[in-house]
Amino acid sequence: MPKLLNQPLPATDSDEHDTNEVAHASPIKSATTEQDAPATADPKSPAAPHDTPPVTDIVHDLHAGRRSAADLSPDVRRDCVAHLTYEGFNAPQIAELMRISERTVCRDRAAARKQAALAPSRTLGDELLGEYHHVTLASVSRLIRLARETQTPAYARLWAEEAISRMYHRLMQTAHRMGYFETGQIRLTRQRRQAHGQTLPPLPDLNALAKTQASLKSLMSVLKLGEQKGGEDDVKTKRPRAS
Repeated sequence: MPKLLNQPLPATDSDEHDTNEVAHASPIKSATTEQDAPATADPKSPAAPHDTPPVTDIVHDLHAGRRSAADLSPDVRRDCVAHLTYEGFNAPQIAELMRISERTVCRDRAAARKQAALAPSRTLGDELLGEYHHVTLASVSRLIRLARETQTPAYARLWAEEAISRMYHRLMQTAHRMGYFETGQIRLTRQRRQAHGQTLPPLPDLNALAKTQASLKSLMSVLKLGEQKGGEDDVKTKRPRAS
């Protein structure tokens, strides 16, 4: 049996198995039990969404040999490949674990990337920044709990406090680069002008600017044509030198 198949898979937060079972890679149940036996469904009737087990369960069944990748649908197989990819497995390891070819793993990875692609949208920046904001707050909450625990060493507490500051700073820099808030200089300039009774200069008229630009282009064309004509007259009136 391959060496990778003898090693237990890393436990994940979303895994519904018992953590002790996953940690020690103990057999969960016999393949002859009613729970692990494949359900015989009518081929004409579509399978219900709730009949598909979680991806983590399928991956553990593949690892234990209770399930074959040939029995999986392409969508479920791609989900398993994506899950193992996010867990840090490379293409040869995934192919060995799921008993499929590396070309299939590469095709499933390409299909997963294509499916997860984001198209340009007006609200895409809002969605990504909002998600980044929630991820930052969740990370900060975990770091705060880590820093408040009495068992945490002093150096780890200092590192957590510094990491919180860095994460907030990156969030503010990202929001500023994306134009989601103005700088304090602009706000203070507006407040000073309002305090002195000054108003902001009006925006220029785009139509007037376009007409001015067209007039300048016409004037430049006339001047250029005049310079060319003057040069031709000078050549015609130039007298030949006496031999």
